[in-house]
Amino acid sequence: MVATRRMLVGLLMGCVGTTTWGCSSTTTTTTNTIANCGAGTELHDGVCVVVGDAHAPDETTTGEDGNSVDDTTTIGDVVADTTSPPDDVATVATDTTVAVVDADVGIDAHEVGKDAAPLGDPCPPFADVDCSGACGGDGSKCAIGGPYTCVGKVMYPKTLINSYAQLPFTIRLPEKPGTDPACQPRCGTGNTVWGFGIDVQIPSARGDGLRIKVNPPWQAYPYDPYKAYCIEPGKPGGSCLFASGGSATWFIATTDPKADARNATIEWVDTGGERCL
Repeated sequence: MVATRRMLVGLLMGCVGTTTWGCSSTTTTTTNTIANCGAGTELHDGVCVVVGDAHAPDETTTGEDGNSVDDTTTIGDVVADTTSPPDDVATVATDTTVAVVDADVGIDAHEVGKDAAPLGDPCPPFADVDCSGACGGDGSKCAIGGPYTCVGKVMYPKTLINSYAQLPFTIRLPEKPGTDPACQPRCGTGNTVWGFGIDVQIPSARGDGLRIKVNPPWQAYPYDPYKAYCIEPGKPGGSCLFASGGSATWFIATTDPKADARNATIEWVDTGGERCL
């Protein structure tokens, strides 16, 4: 009898740490799995289930009211849901992905408020020339290929101002002007992408002279017909230029195709008045 008990103990010890079917010579082993299931539960198809209530995870049980119940496995007071994630979780994941894509693409700062007020300077009370198309002025002189914009040949811009009565004269420059094909690639990289020519010829000069003012990224430059709207190296423009007398030829240009709209003003400076600081 003692020998029989010892044999049984030996067989049982040989099965410790394994899951066996009769502890036969052919053994299927799952290490340390049963030990991880709580009391009163057992491993069934890789899931811990209450003893006597095991069913496959993909099966559907029926409640007392006869309706189908989502397949969950109860371990004590914990419910382990083996179904797909809830719809709201999937929605959050999708929305997060969209946000990341938007961040990668980025938003052009010039696009912000494009349907609201014009960017750059506010519209002037009156625009003699309106190249922005947003301030109610005359935009006919801003046409590409016209007598006031970039040209690819030696010539002066058409006279724009020929009377004191026209002063002060305001030009509303375009917002995001793009690239005038008559300026680029002719003027070269980093040079004029859009320009507007201004010729002033007032017959009887009086007082001190003429002044033109504009804010970056636009600048005013003395006009050279042989350069035809191109910025000369070593001859930078400025936000304010002055010319003595009643005659002056300038051009306003930007090297930024996404430049904000600005107001350029041509004024008469009386003797002793402010020229350019």
